[in-house]
Amino acid sequence: MSAKSVYEQQLQNQLNEWNKQISDLKKKADHASDFDAKAEFNGQVEQIHALQQTANKNLKELQGAPEISWDYLKKDIEIVWRKLEIAIKNLTSFFE
Repeated sequence: MSAKSVYEQQLQNQLNEWNKQISDLKKKADHASDFDAKAEFNGQVEQIHALQQTANKNLKELQGAPEISWDYLKKDIEIVWRKLEIAIKNLTSFFE
């Protein structure tokens, strides 16, 4: 398995895990009784959704990139993924 393939699989696995976490958090928000908390949560979810779309786009670009030139995408991908990771951690801490 090539380094690119391994990296793609790691990104896909992480994205799947984040999608599950977000789904679980949405369930918690649905049961929250505080209107302000729900509004704050929904605002954060919108930001995360935009980052998820960018992350998915980046992953598709990576999957379509030739083996010899995929490394140039890595820096941009890692910036978006780090932002997404932070946003999800912030959202998770919202319910702690």
